[in-house]
Amino acid sequence: MKKTLLFVFVSATALLLIMSGCSKKNDSQAATMKNVAGTYKLTAYTGSFMGMNYNLMDSLETCQRDDNYKFNADSTYQYIDAGTQCSTSGNASGTWYINGNWIVLDGSDSATIKSFSGSQLVVTFTESSGGLTATATQTFTRL
Repeated sequence: MKKTLLFVFVSATALLLIMSGCSKKNDSQAATMKNVAGTYKLTAYTGSFMGMNYNLMDSLETCQRDDNYKFNADSTYQYIDAGTQCSTSGNASGTWYINGNWIVLDGSDSATIKSFSGSQLVVTFTESSGGLTATATQTFTRL
């Protein structure tokens, strides 16, 4: 009898663990100033133009690939030339805010927030000129 109860208990526990492990996770969080505030690194940068896709990380200098982006809760940000230093320091600072699904830097540069999971912020932006349109997507991973 003890073996049967133990078997039932172990089987039920295993089944509960398997079922809870298989449930879909919703990793998205609200992209609020409070939630987004933190330090990030650019981990992916892609673009599309005239039906072609490009890995834009390859177009960045090595010294730009390890830089940090710090979004402060007080609406200020710092771009920090971290790791390998560029020959001309790329440090910068300014202001930022979120308006709906837009992140806006310095009052004019904006990108659409595609997703935010708490550990990753993915934004897209589009540029048009002369009837041609290019779209870029940047993925920032929280440090």
